[in-house]
Order: sequence, then C-alpha cells, then structure tokens
Amino acid sequence: MSGDQSGPEYRESLMRLIRRLAEVARTLKRFDEESAQDPRSATLPQFDGLTPNGTREVDTVANTISVTLNVTRRYAERLRATLTDGPLMERNEKNMVRRVTVLACDLPRVRNLVQQSDPDSAFETFSRYAALSERVVEDNGGKLHRLTPTTFLAIFGLRADSDYSNAAHDAVQCGLRLLSAIDQFNTWQRQIEGVPLRASIGVHTGSALIGRICGDGGVTQGVAGEPVRVATGLSALADSGIRPLLISGETANELAGRLETRLCDDVTIASDGDDLTVYRVDSMPPHVDYGTLLDELFPCEEPTDGEEPFDR
Repeated sequence: MSGDQSGPEYRESLMRLIRRLAEVARTLKRFDEESAQDPRSATLPQFDGLTPNGTREVDTVANTISVTLNVTRRYAERLRATLTDGPLMERNEKNMVRRVTVLACDLPRVRNLVQQSDPDSAFETFSRYAALSERVVEDNGGKLHRLTPTTFLAIFGLRADSDYSNAAHDAVQCGLRLLSAIDQFNTWQRQIEGVPLRASIGVHTGSALIGRICGDGGVTQGVAGEPVRVATGLSALADSGIRPLLISGETANELAGRLETRLCDDVTIASDGDDLTVYRVDSMPPHVDYGTLLDELFPCEEPTDGEEPFDR
C-alpha cells in the first residue's frame, strides 16, 4: 500500500531508489564507453535487483527498472555470442605498427560443397570448420581474424603473454596442426555423408598495421600490410601442393632450423616490388586429438573409415 508521500519513510525510500539509479547510470555509462572501443572486451554489467521496500509507487518503478536491466543484459549477451572472433587489440591499446607473423588459411575447393549441399547444410559445415579452426589457433597462441566464411587470418606475436621470438614457430606449428585437425574433421564429415574440405595455408613474417576502422556501422578491428598480402598469396599457391602449406623465406629464417623446410627453387612470390623466396615445410603434422570437440560439433557417435576425393 502506498505510504504518506510527505512522510519521512516515503522520502527515504525515494532517496534510496534515486541513489541506486545513479549507480546504475554510472555503470551503464562505463559499459557504453568500453563497448564503443571494443564490444567484445567490454565488461557486461551485472545488476542486483532493486529491493522492494513496501512503498507501492517506488516498488513499481524499481521492479520495472530491474526487468529492463535484465532484458538489456541478456540482449547484450546474445549480441556478443555472434562476435566469435577475439579482439586483435586490447581495449586501451592504440593503433600500431607491429612485426608479426600472419597465417592465412582458405578453403579453395568448395565447388562440390556448393553443388551437393543445400545452403543450410553448407553453412553448418562452415560453422563447424570455424569452431575447429578457432580452437586450433587459440591453442597455438594466435589471434584469429575472420575474413569470409571460408577464409581467416591468424596473427602471431600480438598476445601479451607470448614471446615474439616464437611467433613464426607458433604460426607454422599452427598450420601443421590445422592440416591434422582438418584430416580429422573430414573423417567426421564422411560419417554424415558430407563433402570433405581441403585447406591451403600461407605464412609470412613482417611489419603490419593493426588498428580500428570506424564507419557508419560502428568500429571494427583490422590488420593490413605486407604480411597479409604475402600470406594470402602463399595460401593460394599452396593449394597445388600435396601438403598445402607454404612459408616465406622471412618466416623460414625466423624458424632458425627448429622445423624442417625446403626451398622451392621454381617458386617466388612478389611483394612490394621484390620477389621473395618460398619454402615448403617438410616436418610432419603433429597428431593432436580434436575428437572431443568434433563429437560436440557433429551429430554422430562414431567416425567411420574410408576416403573420399577432394573437390577438384
């Protein structure tokens, strides 16, 4: 029941509500500022309920605001769930030039997938491939930057807890493990009579621009420069190889003999007016078991044996 609006209890109840709303406003302001910089890293606000105090008018306002805040928080969580890629930059970092190693990975042969699958099935395949590739990149210390449903970059040497001297090694190891993981992926694909995928990978080391791009649609993060162009070009060249992974001479030098590489005498790649040497990686892909993740991604219990040809 409503109290006497001129009485001290009513006024105290109203003042508590006003103070609580002021705290909520400050929290929302901080969230707005953080999400304007990077919606992925902004801390989602958590609000305690506004405690009813028996004053009808004040309690009605408090309950309405509590419902509104909870709906807003859940909506923000759903939006964030669509932003699967981790940020290239921390929220307080400025645009930068950084020496990094870039891995470019593409699915160059998807004709059969397009021809043999309905759109929902094709994009389900892309979604499973995306989840797998994200896990492999994360496990190897890279930051993933998706370009298309079939193409992504993985940037090495950006993470605060990583040693840059290992960036090239981590990137090439990631490439080898991606090849191993996709072999396992195709085993699960065959069980559901899906089309197998073939990835091609290129890796290059150099200085890149990393920063935020502002537009009418908001702020996104991006990476540009020679490492991106060369890694993407190497990825296209790699598709013709038995083991579709090529690296630049710059990356091979960074490896310092820690992995087996072989110079491709008949292949170079152009970059900023120069022809760069190209190397194949002769080290065998290590076996990494992604069966648990694949079991979660595929609606099947046991993988089956047998092989199917890649899309030609």
